[in-house]
Order: sequence, then structure tokens, then C-alpha cells
Amino acid sequence: MFFATGLGVVTPPLATGEPSAGNRTASTPTVTIDGAAAEILFSGAAPGFVGLNQINLRIPPNTRTGPNIPVVLTVGGKPSNPVTIPVGP
Repeated sequence: MFFATGLGVVTPPLATGEPSAGNRTASTPTVTIDGAAAEILFSGAAPGFVGLNQINLRIPPNTRTGPNIPVVLTVGGKPSNPVTIPVGP
């Protein structure tokens, strides 16, 4: 599970200041972990929060383990700066 901001329009739309009930993003972003595409399970406004997005994903099965595995989120064709996460066995 990742939290972010700026994932774009959600459906159904939310009024300003309205907490989400799990509204999904209109466009699904992509996430790569160590260069491999992750399976996106949910992308939308974080349930119960205002202005916070959530992405639930499955880490690719052959991802190497280590303390600094790179992750890149791409929205509308624009990649984020890479961040790192630890991945264990």
C-alpha cells in the first residue's frame, strides 16, 4: 500500500473537503518496482481521508530482496522521482 497526492480525478467525484468512501481514480497509474510492473489492485482516494490518494498493489513475484529497491509511480505518462522501499523474502 502506497499513499500519494496528485493522482488526478476520482469517480464518482468528491466535493472539496469531503472524505472519500473509496472513490477510484479515473485513470489507473502504473508502478514499477525494481523495473518490473506491479499489479494495481486499487487506485483512488484513501477511504476516510481528504486529499490523500492510495494505491494498493502486488509486488512482482520475482522482485529481488534488499533494503533499497527502487519504485517509480507514473501518472498520465509522467514518472515520479524514484523512491526506495525494503523488500524481504
